[in-house]
Amino acid sequence: MTEKSNLNWFLKIAAIAVLVLIGIYVYNQIQHQQRQEQVQQNQNFIDQGKEQIKNNITDYVKVGNEAYKYSALGGIYGLKLQVGNSTDYMLDNVKVKLDIIKANGDIYQTRYVDFNLVQPRSQMTVQVPDCDRGTSIKYVVASVKSEALGL
Repeated sequence: MTEKSNLNWFLKIAAIAVLVLIGIYVYNQIQHQQRQEQVQQNQNFIDQGKEQIKNNITDYVKVGNEAYKYSALGGIYGLKLQVGNSTDYMLDNVKVKLDIIKANGDIYQTRYVDFNLVQPRSQMTVQVPDCDRGTSIKYVVASVKSEALGL
């Protein structure tokens, strides 16, 4: 082979190598862009889920009670309130408004019971101090604070 033919052969191989490298680079860029788009779609999905929970938090945070004793003359004893967190997010504080009701139906006293650091997908129980009046109770979630949910 002549020197000119060797040079042509080398240039052809070099050109092919450069084209292959450019092709690999472009392919990697496209793959990177697709991964970035997927990450963004996943984040949007998570954000939409959080927004759904934030806008309907009372559907996800429920309060209930265990059996308690009361005196016919008045008095609530052994009351335990439970808060259930059906979200995938930590609830920093759940405040429950508790009304203690007298036999005639009037509210004797309103108390607020705090539940702190309610884990995702869990329940928490709090013992409520006894009360010397009242024959029944009513309760409702008054507020929910959660840094994870932006509340």
